[in-house]
Amino acid sequence: MGRHTFLSVLIFTLVFLAVAIFLPSGREPVPATGDVPWNVTVDKEGYSHVFGISVGRSTVNDVTNLIHEPSEVSMFVAADGKRSVEVYFDRVVLGQFYAKVVLGVALDDATLKAMYERGVRISSLAGGVRKVELYPDDLARVNNAVVSSLTYLPSVNLDAETIRKRFGEPAHRFKERKSGLEHWLYPAIGLDLVLNDKVKDVLVYVKPSEFEKLAAPLRSSADEIARP
Repeated sequence: MGRHTFLSVLIFTLVFLAVAIFLPSGREPVPATGDVPWNVTVDKEGYSHVFGISVGRSTVNDVTNLIHEPSEVSMFVAADGKRSVEVYFDRVVLGQFYAKVVLGVALDDATLKAMYERGVRISSLAGGVRKVELYPDDLARVNNAVVSSLTYLPSVNLDAETIRKRFGEPAHRFKERKSGLEHWLYPAIGLDLVLNDKVKDVLVYVKPSEFEKLAAPLRSSADEIARP
C-alpha cells in the first residue's frame, strides 16, 4: 500500500466532484445517531473504522458484501502516467445518507502495469486522464485487494457549524488556489473533508499512518487557512 499513488486518488476524486455538481443540492435532515460519517474510530493497530469498514485492512469484497449494490471497477492513468484502480458505487445507502462511494485499491506498481497491459478498452477523459476497462480475470484480483482509501460523497452538505460539532476542530485547513475547494484535515482519524458551497462535500478516509501521503499535495497546490 505504501506505493499506492494518493495524489491520483485526489485527482480522480475531483472528477467525481464535477459529476456531483449536477445532482440536486437540497439539504436533507442530518441524523444525530447511528452509523454516520463522523462515527470514526481508530483501533490499537492504527486502522480507522467507519461504516463498518476498516480502511487499510478490509478488502473490496468485504465492502461489496456490506453495500449490496453494483459497482464499476476501472483503472485510471493520470497525465503523468501514474496508475490506480478504483471501485465506484453510484448510489448507495451508507451512513444513513444516499451517497456515492469510491474505493481506492492497494495494488503494487507491477500488478498495475500488468493489469494495464491486459486492459480491454481505453478511453480519454479531461485533463489527459485515461480510463481503462480491466480484463475480466483482473476483477477477481481487485475484489481480493485491500481498500486503501474510502471516498464518500453524501447527498447532503454539512455546514461548518455541523462539521465542527460532529468532527471537532480540524488540525489544518487548506484552500485550493484554482478550484477554491476547502480541505479540513483530521490526521488523527485519517480524514480529509473537502467542502464548497457550490458542490457536494467529499470525505476521504485513509489509514491514519498513511494520511501525510494524502495531504502532501495540498502543501504545493493550496494555501493554509490561519486559525481564527
